[in-house]
Amino acid sequence: MSPMTPSQFQFAGFQSSDIVLLAQISLAGATAGRSSMVYARIDRATFDDYFELGGVTNRDRTKLVKQNMAFFDQVARSKYERGEFVERDVPGVRVADMLINRGDLPAPRR
Repeated sequence: MSPMTPSQFQFAGFQSSDIVLLAQISLAGATAGRSSMVYARIDRATFDDYFELGGVTNRDRTKLVKQNMAFFDQVARSKYERGEFVERDVPGVRVADMLINRGDLPAPRR
């Protein structure tokens, strides 16, 4: 489990075939002043399958993601707390990168 807690995840847009969510982390101690973030990606096919979507646009996906941000925040936060991410450094930023897959999502309510 990570000792740092990310801020609330926010919808950040699309990259390639992924829906991107971002959260910030405040670092303390020797790394204070250096920003850190959590980069959570959801494959569009996984997203469409989970919500049983067909033939939708990114505009439709955006609306659905925003309507369900509390849900996606919880999924991404749980994955982060389990340490299921890869850390990488880019100039000035430490990134925890994760891919949310179908196994991370609970069974849909019917």
